[in-house]
Amino acid sequence: MTSYESERALVYLAEQIIKTFGKDFGFEIQEIKQEPKEPLIKDKNTRKAVRAWAEVNSIKSAIYAERSDKTFCVLTDMGTSDYAIEFVGWIPTLKDGEEYTIDELCGEEEE
Repeated sequence: MTSYESERALVYLAEQIIKTFGKDFGFEIQEIKQEPKEPLIKDKNTRKAVRAWAEVNSIKSAIYAERSDKTFCVLTDMGTSDYAIEFVGWIPTLKDGEEYTIDELCGEEEE
């Protein structure tokens, strides 16, 4: 089961609980619904490269950094191994010095 499917199952269970008991506590179903977010990395090939790099190195999150002249950028893992992946240019949807999960960067992993 993918993380998306797990999330949808939890949302379904929450909806059923709210339908049954929610009115007693003032909750509405619209408050808990969340759609999957678009990946921050828009380029499909870049997403594939980042996902493969993360899987091979067991990386869950990374810090994004770019050179001041934006000739290249790098994603560095947050673990103790100090793995990094570099790209020519920069990724305009990311902020220099910010930490991102791989799912935020590449979208939910599909099986």
